[in-house]
Amino acid sequence: MAWAEAAFALVAAGGNVALQHDGGNGTGMRYSAFSIVRNALSGNLNWKPAWRQPEPKPFYDVIIVGGGGHGLATAYYLAKEFGLKNIAVLERGYLGSGNVGRNTTIVRSNYMLPGNEPFYEFSMKLWEGLEQDLNYNAMLSQRGVINLYHNDSQRDAYIRRGNAMWMEGVAAELLDRAALKKMLPFLNFDHARFPILGGLLQKRGGTARHDAVACGYARAADRLGVDLIQNCEVTGIHRENGAVTGVDTSKGFIGCGKLGLAVAGNTSQVGQMADLKLPIESHVLQAFVTEGLKRRSITSSPMAPGISTSPSQTRVASSSAARSTVTIPMRSAAIWRRWNM
Repeated sequence: MAWAEAAFALVAAGGNVALQHDGGNGTGMRYSAFSIVRNALSGNLNWKPAWRQPEPKPFYDVIIVGGGGHGLATAYYLAKEFGLKNIAVLERGYLGSGNVGRNTTIVRSNYMLPGNEPFYEFSMKLWEGLEQDLNYNAMLSQRGVINLYHNDSQRDAYIRRGNAMWMEGVAAELLDRAALKKMLPFLNFDHARFPILGGLLQKRGGTARHDAVACGYARAADRLGVDLIQNCEVTGIHRENGAVTGVDTSKGFIGCGKLGLAVAGNTSQVGQMADLKLPIESHVLQAFVTEGLKRRSITSSPMAPGISTSPSQTRVASSSAARSTVTIPMRSAAIWRRWNM
């Protein structure tokens, strides 16, 4: 039974699974196939926590408020690339409990503006090596991203965007109706309210599980000695002579040399604690996102509402009257999730 569990876990994790060793400032955990088998043989009783649960120290060189994707990534790269050792991430809930766990999962660099395209292409290249860097399966799938167009003006806009991408060295392909229909024959081309005329394809784009990315960054940052402090809400920011000296939290005052804010929609509110009036407004966003399910999880019992088991499914990232984004189909069932972000 243990071997069967090990084999199933290895397949489910796509090979990016765990080897553990002690060492470093964090838990010392690393992942490989070998440890799946070893821990299965021991009844899975010897797994260590993914990261420590430290109490806050009186002072940190850098405090980052927000334990989502941006905050955890900032902490990780400050430790890895710049050698900072005394860093804390403060999260008022649990790590990854904010926007990073509730988004459309799309990974892409198909932007148009001169400043945006190289920025997101750099991010795209980070994605392509991220799982190896973090030693964690972020479920990155570069199945391609297509932005659909429904009229001539949208087509012209995507031609312009594709040319802008090529100018930055990023491949793009404009698909007409025939090419798109050959690739995605199951789309409603003729009877939709907004007929599909074509799309702009970035083959390197795709999807990833951003909540898994948060866990990967958290584990990696912890290994480098970053303190990840959960259930620690920042309630005030202390300053002396215009410089930040620390923060009041639900766990008491914590001093710092530098303070970073990575709190997404709460940026304006947290910034006001330091009398920063930021030109940012937060708005509620709703999106429908599909998530692939393995067929073995679908039983012969009556199908639950919202489950589709057709042989070929498409993950639809966003859809509106003016724009749709889809990814190359996957052979899987799909369940619809509605997120309020």
